[in-house]
Amino acid sequence: MTCGIRTASLLKKLGVSPRDAMVILGHSNISVTLGIYTHVDEDSRRDALDRLGQALRPPRPTASSSADTTVAVTSAVTPAEARAREDQG
Repeated sequence: MTCGIRTASLLKKLGVSPRDAMVILGHSNISVTLGIYTHVDEDSRRDALDRLGQALRPPRPTASSSADTTVAVTSAVTPAEARAREDQG
């Protein structure tokens, strides 16, 4: 691996845009930079797939929202139950 490729890989990992990397690397054409810069290593691919999986996964209910739902459901009283309670009380 040449110094230029190592530098391009490091710039990519640091989140530097391809256009800025082109200037830093001294390339006169963005296609040269992109040819090197878009080389995806295994860690980057795995990270991208993990982030995609998280974005596509439906949100899980939080503990507080499920507790609120349980309270609302267990404290619900039907109209017939309310009348029966009024007749008893």
